[in-house]
Amino acid sequence: MLCFLTTLLLARVKTAMLYNMTEKRIMFAQNVHTSVYPASLTKKMTLYLLFKALKEKKVNLNTKLKISKYAAGQPRCRLELKPGDTITVKEAILAIIIRSCNSSSFVVAENLAGSVPAFVNKMNIAAKALHLNNTHFKNPSGWHDKNQKTTAWDMMKLACALYRHFPEYRHFFKEKQFKYRNQVVHTHNRIANVCPGAVGIKTGFHNPAGFNLTTFCTRTDKTGRKRHLMSVVMGENSPQERAKKTCQLFNKFYKCPSKRSLKS
Repeated sequence: MLCFLTTLLLARVKTAMLYNMTEKRIMFAQNVHTSVYPASLTKKMTLYLLFKALKEKKVNLNTKLKISKYAAGQPRCRLELKPGDTITVKEAILAIIIRSCNSSSFVVAENLAGSVPAFVNKMNIAAKALHLNNTHFKNPSGWHDKNQKTTAWDMMKLACALYRHFPEYRHFFKEKQFKYRNQVVHTHNRIANVCPGAVGIKTGFHNPAGFNLTTFCTRTDKTGRKRHLMSVVMGENSPQERAKKTCQLFNKFYKCPSKRSLKS
């Protein structure tokens, strides 16, 4: 088993990209077209389709989504979702962003499309429409599937589309906790604590993928003008390393707005 995990770690490819959304300019690119596993960065597409449904008024933030036995049984659920209960759209969004809850992703899929396969089909149709030419989705959560692949380039395009197409829902990415059934649920994405101006978009991890992170940040250039930036870091070996790499990318091209030290 140890040998198998070691092989997976050695097979990981570190990829990274920094994009200046204001000037539509690539600032940094490392292995951006290499095929890798998205892990829970997959949930950005689940959120994209959920935000789209909200915008088209097919659901609202208070709409109650039914929890099936299949959805509740997804691995590594960080909420106590019970079959037969419901969760609101707003709670589902926060569960996905703040705790990367796999079960919530499946609840969204089943309620929006009738079944998980039907939702995955919608994910791939949306991926084609967004020109994510090297991405193929197999499930709504990012749970490992050898055929669920992407690139840092595609994950950047998806992150920018998510942010640009749905400005009314950007505030959800700034949230650090929410309450579900009298339980306060805290985020595990600490990027905002160590990188001034950063807003966590989505984390991702499983052994074959490594630690992934998509982050939005507002920084000031040398002329004093604000620049909106998006980063994608994939294949790192720990949450600390993905956060450190992200901050290094922002700080390399744009001044840090405070003297707060970068924690490794």
